[in-house]
Amino acid sequence: APGYMLKVFIPLLFSHIVIYAYDHWKVLRSALRFNWSGDSVNSYAQKLFSVPTGLLAAGVVFKLNQWSGDPKVLGSGYLKGEKLWWAMLGACAVHIVIHLLLLEFVVPILGKVEREQSTATYEACSRTAPCSYFSSNPIYCLRSKHIYKHNPPHGYYIVGKEHLLVSNAKIGAHFEAPSEPR
Repeated sequence: APGYMLKVFIPLLFSHIVIYAYDHWKVLRSALRFNWSGDSVNSYAQKLFSVPTGLLAAGVVFKLNQWSGDPKVLGSGYLKGEKLWWAMLGACAVHIVIHLLLLEFVVPILGKVEREQSTATYEACSRTAPCSYFSSNPIYCLRSKHIYKHNPPHGYYIVGKEHLLVSNAKIGAHFEAPSEPR
């Protein structure tokens, strides 16, 4: 391997170690919770992956052009100069567009899942989930306390403070934290 590879891979390895250490610290020390079931990070990563693979397509165009000329002379293929750059840019752009179109229109068709309508009532769901439209709406909680004078008023949901929510079935506040921590 050429000597310049070492100059590239050592900073790459260092940056991966720094990113890993930062993520490790962030997960263990400063993040309250994660939503692992979401697909948004994966779909964005697939879309971003179109750029490096588009650059690979440009590299393939360059290499194929090089094969059409003298293999010992760089840039001696059929396309030279500006034409070669435009061909590489076109290959990259076409690949990115096709990649994004496939992700937008074909992948959802192939990954379609049949979902059934839930039969659970609001009361049953709100007994297990502390965050609802009402408990996460500060105006609703203030109105419950100061205007309607509910006793107890609807508590405001804050991540990590679920134990402060009090049940009041008359106003639809059904969640009450278990007496023992999990």
